[in-house]
Amino acid sequence: MKAIEQYLDYMFASLPHTPETAQARSEMLELMEDKYDELLAQGLPEHYALSQVIADFGDVDELAAEMGVAAPTQAASPQSAAASQAGDPQVTAPTERTVTLADTPIQISPERAAEFIEHRRKRARPIALGVAAFILSPIVLVSGSMAADGRGESVEMIAGAIGLTVVAILVCLGLYFMLKNPYSGEYEEMSKKVLAPTIAATYRTEQQKKEFKPTYSRAVAISVISYIVGLLVLILGSILSDVFGDEILAICFALSLIIFAVATYSITAVQTVMNGMNVILQVEEYDLAKKTSHSPLGMISGVYWLLTVAIFLAVSFLGSWETSWLVWPIAGLIYGAIVVATNYMFSTEK
Repeated sequence: MKAIEQYLDYMFASLPHTPETAQARSEMLELMEDKYDELLAQGLPEHYALSQVIADFGDVDELAAEMGVAAPTQAASPQSAAASQAGDPQVTAPTERTVTLADTPIQISPERAAEFIEHRRKRARPIALGVAAFILSPIVLVSGSMAADGRGESVEMIAGAIGLTVVAILVCLGLYFMLKNPYSGEYEEMSKKVLAPTIAATYRTEQQKKEFKPTYSRAVAISVISYIVGLLVLILGSILSDVFGDEILAICFALSLIIFAVATYSITAVQTVMNGMNVILQVEEYDLAKKTSHSPLGMISGVYWLLTVAIFLAVSFLGSWETSWLVWPIAGLIYGAIVVATNYMFSTEK
């Protein structure tokens, strides 16, 4: 089977190219294909059969120990593995990466990686629902205030009371979803510390990420388009309010907020799952270089967003709910600049 051959190429790329390793690869290929056919005959789906075969046949460390050769601690990428098998002179053998963290790297087996990613999948929906609830929280308060404007003090007070009640309910729901099924201490540590995934764990996670990428890209594209549509609806409501009154603005505001909430739900859900895979693979924001850089971005982020929430609430209660939503896009732009500046400063120090 081609997938098994690719895995063996990936697994053997970090070992010396000798007649012994070639023979070992041939024998393992035969054993793995036999096991794969056996699992298929038992009724297992192809994907699960392949994962089980990879898990059953160990990793490069065990193989190297049996053959009496030294195995590197860092696996080669699939691209470098394929190039190495082809004898590409431009590709060098993988070298051990020095880690400056004092903590011992956490060993990650295929089963442990799968459990972590599955836990992320289960957490994705509650987190996304919590964020969406926060975004929707002022919908009745703002829309009701717009619609009740000029209809008498009693109507405005009732609309405000109902709106504040809905805000409290949705904020509580958001907190409930965010705190539901929280990360355990072990899983929290995995996102912060240096990991040592086995070859099998790395390979299986890369395969999962490859399969998930179309879903992720589609969700991000739809979310971006939805944000644009929501903004256009809000602008349209502002224009039409001069002709049809504040009622049309209230409707457009509510509609745009719903669009923003749905878009944010979608992108938060897929990003949570993708981040779980990135944690295991130690790429992007979980890259080893970033973990060992001692960048203050994490601390800055916590303080920054707490201040943003405080400013949002202050503008909302002391100023106007109709305009306080502008705090979030402005804060997002400023935060993006902070991230770029911080990453640049700490990358130039190395």
